[in-house]
Amino acid sequence: MILQNLHTYQYRNIEDISIECDESINCIIGKNGVGKTNLLDSIYFLAACKSNIITNDSLNVNSSKTAFLIQGNFIDNKKEYKIACSYDSIAKEKRIICNDKKYARFSDHIGLIPIIFICPADISLINGGGSERRKFIDTYISQYDTEYLQNLVAYHKILNQRNTILKQEKFQDIRMGYHMFTDDESEELLRPCWLVTTDHAAYRIPAGEKEN
Repeated sequence: MILQNLHTYQYRNIEDISIECDESINCIIGKNGVGKTNLLDSIYFLAACKSNIITNDSLNVNSSKTAFLIQGNFIDNKKEYKIACSYDSIAKEKRIICNDKKYARFSDHIGLIPIIFICPADISLINGGGSERRKFIDTYISQYDTEYLQNLVAYHKILNQRNTILKQEKFQDIRMGYHMFTDDESEELLRPCWLVTTDHAAYRIPAGEKEN
């Protein structure tokens, strides 16, 4: 997948910029604070439907504006993809469009444009807790495994419901919600992680068995 050109408008500290990209390597040079990282983040937004820096879309709108727009043209095996992402802070509406077709679900877009975003803050993957590493792995597994992404979305939905029920002290409903997401669904969430670690000689001990 190759990015041919990019137009970023009113995104974070970027007022309006258009660039043409080379098929090989592209370097972005500029002084501190001019928006180099934000420009890269706008490319990430086209692929992931969200910012890698700030997930609250309203905070990614230029401080003096009410909306942002990001457009990018990609090509893969001679097939073109025209992607447009926009957010209106007044209407609280985010739109993702591919080849003039609006997505009903943003998750349907994930994986079309494979991308990895690396920044200095990723040191938390080493120094931080396990949740940071799990989130990082989940993000990139979801790009190539649609079923995993759908199960992950369902898992977080049920997790949020459980937390709400805990606050309301409705414990019987918690047990019902727990049994709704065990067995097959949880197995699918764990399966890609075993595949990722297999190359590093990691293995799993089945329940009830002891390690030799």
